[in-house]
Amino acid sequence: MYSQRTRRYPPHSQSRPRTPLYTSGPSSYFSPDMYGPQPFSCSDWEQPGVLSDYYEPPHERSNSSRAGTVTPTAALLSPKPELGLVFTRIAPAIVSACEKPDMLGSALPNVRSPCWKDLRSPVARTSATTDSPKPVVPAAPKPEPAPHVPKLSFAFSLNFDTDKNALISFKNSITSDTNAILSINWSQNTSVCNWIGVSCGLKHGRVTALNLPRYDLAGTVAPHLGNLSFLRYLDISSNSFVGMLSFELSKLRRLKVMNLGANSFTGEIPTWLGSLPQLEELYLYNNSFLGKIPSSLFNNSKLQMLQILHLYSNKLSGSIPHVIFNVSSLREIRIGINSLSGRLPIDMCNNMPNIKFLALSWNQLEGQIPSNIWKCTHLDVLSLSFNNFSGSIPRETGRLSMLTKLHLGYNSGFQGGVPPEIGNLSRLEILGIGNASLTGIIPSSIFNMSYLEKLYLGDNKLTDLK
Repeated sequence: MYSQRTRRYPPHSQSRPRTPLYTSGPSSYFSPDMYGPQPFSCSDWEQPGVLSDYYEPPHERSNSSRAGTVTPTAALLSPKPELGLVFTRIAPAIVSACEKPDMLGSALPNVRSPCWKDLRSPVARTSATTDSPKPVVPAAPKPEPAPHVPKLSFAFSLNFDTDKNALISFKNSITSDTNAILSINWSQNTSVCNWIGVSCGLKHGRVTALNLPRYDLAGTVAPHLGNLSFLRYLDISSNSFVGMLSFELSKLRRLKVMNLGANSFTGEIPTWLGSLPQLEELYLYNNSFLGKIPSSLFNNSKLQMLQILHLYSNKLSGSIPHVIFNVSSLREIRIGINSLSGRLPIDMCNNMPNIKFLALSWNQLEGQIPSNIWKCTHLDVLSLSFNNFSGSIPRETGRLSMLTKLHLGYNSGFQGGVPPEIGNLSRLEILGIGNASLTGIIPSSIFNMSYLEKLYLGDNKLTDLK
């Protein structure tokens, strides 16, 4: 759980932004002509940085409570002994023992005086004779030393200083802070948990989230950010960060969400991302990453919890690693608007039971669409447009009963017509297969789709309805 110990964010960043798909959202995947990019609005960011239509926040962040101050010393200090109460309780025994000195000597061998009349009860004291010897009052026992709290406090201080120093290094790497958010609010005289965009956990008071999307920040990401060992959520999307991602960020072993989208990061996608065992969401969209998608990122990696992968709108090339389709936890794969080539594996959907959103448009993919596509039974959006796919549209596509959006247009290598099984997609809202070299008759079954809102069949060689 997260405790937001920050000020309320400005309206433009109070909520975590939806992640755009090719700068277009799932409900309006393309512009009215189906294929032009179209922006969409951001959602409430209790669901950090993703599309609320397809995202269920695994971490259930709460920004409503404040973490309490850690004061371990109070709980560790022992109370002072109640000496008066103790001696009052043993007074009757001492009175009896005074009458029998030998018993007193055996019971209390360290007592110097044969009688402690002053420790008796008030009744016993009033009955004592005036010529009784002056009582000897023992010194109060020394209290046990309190636990050595300074070491504990010092350890806590070191941890807090580590987080603070990491954030200060991050701030110092910022070359432009247009709105003076960090320069004004991130004061070293206040707790980091009160800094805007910073959240701390309730248990340890450590930094667990850094949420700075759309703050008009520019600069590089300091490697010291990897020292935030309790960080679970990192969102610096929609800024102007540049450079390559430092290997030091691989130390963020508790990280669940990494959103670096819509910046200007360069270089290859780092392979160390595959060593983040708790990572559930990875957003690297709208950057300048180049080269191949590293297969080692998914092959024998620790990304067993990865659910969302957004790599679209970069400069990636080469083929899509087939091992990516073996990550059974994936719900969203968006790697369009790149220069990816090659064929899709024929068993693509054998190991993806949870996939809901598969977007590979605007690449150079070729070959046939795998006929086992129907095994991706939970698919809600399938976008394969603007590629070089050939062959016929698989009839098995009609078995995707959960599908609401199907984009297959602008694949000039298709042969044949529209399979009548498409009409079985009773939930389909958008069907786009324009400019796909289709021939034959338009099946009348497509008019059985009662939820259909947009139908694009233009620029084909289709004839009448059947």
